[in-house]
Amino acid sequence: MLLFTMQALAEMAVMFPVNGAFYQYAIRFIDRSWGFACGWDYAIQWLTILPFEITAAGLTIAFWKTGASVNIGVWVTVFLVALSIIQIFGVRGYGEVEFVLSIIKIVACVGFIILAIIIDCGGVPTDNRGYIGAQYWLVSSSLLTLTHC
Repeated sequence: MLLFTMQALAEMAVMFPVNGAFYQYAIRFIDRSWGFACGWDYAIQWLTILPFEITAAGLTIAFWKTGASVNIGVWVTVFLVALSIIQIFGVRGYGEVEFVLSIIKIVACVGFIILAIIIDCGGVPTDNRGYIGAQYWLVSSSLLTLTHC
């Protein structure tokens, strides 16, 4: 359902470009009151969700010892200041931040894949066990053959 909604929104954006957010399409094609309600619903949704996301980010940082020694309010303040600075630069600044963060995510995913291959092939010390790639596969497959007999 979400896919079809986004495809319909993309088709409307191509066919009828408007200067504003997505609720402008509700104003144009449904009713002004429906667009007004959509806009306020979206704003209230972000006013509700954003504090939870920032608090979750602060709790994630508090997981580590260095982050736990700092009050979570400091991390919340840091994230709010960072979000405010991003908002000052408008859409262009937001796009640049999204680009940089997406590159970081791609590099992290590729790095984790390479690290997993190295660990799986025995590239790290593992109590002199050597290659651990098929260790658990052999145990589980032998247990399966015993249970099917």
